[in-house]
Amino acid sequence: MDTIDNALTPPPASPLAGAPLPAAQRVAGRARLFCGKSDGRTRLQRLYQDGSAKIRLPAVQGDPSW
Repeated sequence: MDTIDNALTPPPASPLAGAPLPAAQRVAGRARLFCGKSDGRTRLQRLYQDGSAKIRLPAVQGDPSW
């Protein structure tokens, strides 16, 4: 019976219980995307990525702006 009683007792409190959480990590990043018409189709004209900002462009067969 001792094993069952021990299984029902809550675990001891963590030494960090009630301590403030650490500050979230932050990163800096910038991204810019410019599109325009060329030969009657929408085309990527300029792409700028800096730091952690990344623009993902999927490979498509149709109009890339869609």
